[in-house]
Amino acid sequence: MSNLVLFPASRVRSVGENIASDDRPTQGFLLKLLLRLIKAIDNSVETNVTAWIDDDRLVVGRSGAVRGVWEIRDDQFSWIPAGFLLPRCQFPSVQDAASYTIHCIFQHPVRQPRQKENCDNSAS
Repeated sequence: MSNLVLFPASRVRSVGENIASDDRPTQGFLLKLLLRLIKAIDNSVETNVTAWIDDDRLVVGRSGAVRGVWEIRDDQFSWIPAGFLLPRCQFPSVQDAASYTIHCIFQHPVRQPRQKENCDNSAS
């Protein structure tokens, strides 16, 4: 397994912290940064995570199922799990959001499809 070097926590700023409004990163830039970090983690630990940007959201999935969506709201990374309309949690930094994504993916295992029952009604 390759070593993944993340930004030191002391150097990671929150989305809007101490940034002049003219210099504030765009939502698209922040979501692309989160996408790259999630993919780097996935390549390092082989989580089989899929992620893509759709409009102003970052969609995260695993094994063909969407697990949730990241949006930028109120200068925070907001996680909306699949099946929910509103965020369930928010994080100030891209590093925290990426870590939570991987944690969330493993917290809820992928369900296997049910096996079809034998519907043969003939008497033996």
